[in-house]
Amino acid sequence: MTPSPPSLARTRRPLSLLFPLLLLLAGARAAYEGCFSPDQAGELLVAGQKTSVCLLVAGGGSWSQEDFQYGRLLFQPVADDYTHLTVKGSYYTLASNDLDNFGTDIYVHVASQNRYSTQRLYSSRRGEVFPFLTAVVNVDKGEVVSISWDDSCAGCPGNNKRCQENTYSFDGTQFKRDGMFTRGCYLRRQDECTEKKCGLSVYVVWFGTDKYGQVLDSFHSRLTAFPQHTILDKMNQLTDFID
Repeated sequence: MTPSPPSLARTRRPLSLLFPLLLLLAGARAAYEGCFSPDQAGELLVAGQKTSVCLLVAGGGSWSQEDFQYGRLLFQPVADDYTHLTVKGSYYTLASNDLDNFGTDIYVHVASQNRYSTQRLYSSRRGEVFPFLTAVVNVDKGEVVSISWDDSCAGCPGNNKRCQENTYSFDGTQFKRDGMFTRGCYLRRQDECTEKKCGLSVYVVWFGTDKYGQVLDSFHSRLTAFPQHTILDKMNQLTDFID
C-alpha cells in the first residue's frame, strides 16, 4: 500500500498538455481533498472522457510540518489516451535555480481521484535531474485504486550507471519495496540539461477497467513496452513532438 501524505502494444504518440508554472508556485500546505475538477467531484473514470490528474511538487522534509508548502497543478487529460503532462518553464524555474519556498531538492508525485503515488526526486542539490517519469494509474470499474511509477531506468545512458534510488515517502525517507520500481535515471544539470531535456513532465497511462467495464489499455503504450535500445530514440521523438 502506498504511504499516504498526512491529511492527505499500441504505439501512440502522447497527448501533450502544457501548463504555465505560475499556478505551480502559488500552492501552500492545506488539507488533502483528492484530485478532482470542480465539475467532476466524485465521478468515476470513463474511457474517452476527461478525467483529473494532478502533479504535486514540493521540497524535502515531512509533509506533516506546519509550514510545509507545495504546489499543485490540475490537468484534465482524456482517460486512456497516452498522455504527456508538461510544466512550461519548469526546469529553469525549479531545477536550475534555488527557490526559498521549495528548497534545493525538488520532489513530485501524481494524484487522481482519492489516490496518489509515492514521491519521486525530480531535481537534487547534487546537480542531478531525473526527467524520465511515467505514472501508471490502476483503475477498477472507474475508481482509481492505486498509482505507481513505471521503470524509469530502461535505456538509461551509461549502461544504467546513472540509475539510482529516487523514490520517497511523505515523511521524507527513502522508499523501497520489493516488486516496485523505485529507481530513476538522471542527467547532469551542469552540462546536459536544457528545458527541453529536463523540464518537469510526467507520462501518464491507465490500466484496468472504466465505469462501464471497458478495458483501459494505454498501459501498453508506455515507453518500457518497447525494446530498451529504442527507448531513448522514442523519448527524443516524443520531445520533438511537443516543441
